[in-house]
Amino acid sequence: MTVSPFARKNRRLAERTKPLLRLEWDSLVNLLHAFLVALPLALLAADGMVRIIGILYGIVYVLLMLIPTAIYVLMLLDALRVFNHRVPLFMPLLIAFGKKAKKYPVPKRHPILTPILSLGITGNPLASLTRELWILAFRFNPDAFKKLDEAADRIASDLDLGRDGISGQLVAAEVRTVPRGLDLVAC
Repeated sequence: MTVSPFARKNRRLAERTKPLLRLEWDSLVNLLHAFLVALPLALLAADGMVRIIGILYGIVYVLLMLIPTAIYVLMLLDALRVFNHRVPLFMPLLIAFGKKAKKYPVPKRHPILTPILSLGITGNPLASLTRELWILAFRFNPDAFKKLDEAADRIASDLDLGRDGISGQLVAAEVRTVPRGLDLVAC
């Protein structure tokens, strides 16, 4: 049985949209996590003891989101630079950390800090926005993905995580979630 050109074209389209659908699903899940993590901040509107609990949760929330938010802001600025056909400054370093960290054995996970770092990364309100802006930047600048990967390779060749004392575990955890099919998005 022969396949019609229409069916072949639709099959190729379906294969090309799988990475994009995966990214969109991940963005939706990140948005849901961010909402659930921020939901207890509604306790600030209450009175008495409940408000005190809300204030304490607010302090913990700010401390939890401080470092991931700084990373996401830098990634957002890099996405805007890529969108304007300029060279990203921070993202190649993050990808280089991720590439170098893959070469080393994964260290023993800390029973308390690992879930807290994961919650800070996935529960950050800027996670979905950052992901969507990068998708848009790659859509408008298809050559950027290759240039970004080449820059990360150059930086990774100069990095020595053991000598420099940089573990990169937080960054590597985020970079490992980026699927390799992103170049299919930029068509």
